[in-house]
Amino acid sequence: MAVSGQPVEAEILEVRLNPSLVVNGRSPWKIVAQWQNPETQKLHIFNSDNIWFDPSRFVSELNQVRVFIDRQNPKRYSMDTGFLPELAE
Repeated sequence: MAVSGQPVEAEILEVRLNPSLVVNGRSPWKIVAQWQNPETQKLHIFNSDNIWFDPSRFVSELNQVRVFIDRQNPKRYSMDTGFLPELAE
């Protein structure tokens, strides 16, 4: 997956279930992180894409995660979860 945008380091807040989606009786997980824009002082909250296994053990030792943002519209972003293992089919 090609990702573009301005990379920022966001503080990992938590890993949580996404109960709004259920597939085959299971809900995916999301990583939640925050970043304060040094230019505007506004705090931005980012959610990863859905992850179909509990990533808690892989983020437990991390404090930050890279997020690529659109500087013109930080609501457009992509969290880099490339550090997670690939789920076997």
